[in-house]
Amino acid sequence: MFAPLLAAVLIASAALSAPQEALVTQSAADLARHQPPAIGFRDVRLTVVEDTDGAPRQLVCGEVLMEGRWSPFGSRETMSGYEHLVGSLARAWCTEPGLEWLPSEGLTARFEAEVTNR
Repeated sequence: MFAPLLAAVLIASAALSAPQEALVTQSAADLARHQPPAIGFRDVRLTVVEDTDGAPRQLVCGEVLMEGRWSPFGSRETMSGYEHLVGSLARAWCTEPGLEWLPSEGLTARFEAEVTNR
């Protein structure tokens, strides 16, 4: 589905770019509306992937705790906006071989704050 995109400049930077910031905000907002409600997060991280049209797209992945069970979630930038998945399809996005994860200190805490503290 995705081919890894070498993003050495982005990987070296701990600050989020505008597209990354937008994806994180959209992902948190989507998970805040999700039922059952999210009560925790772990291992939230970002990467840049090459989409089928060859354009770089942002991808955020992690695990969300809902009803006492951890489930993978993934949110990705698309040609027409954003797409969000929870469950096995999200796992497929987030385990593509060769993904290079950006430094993501604080992303798990940010999701915790934006989603579970509402």
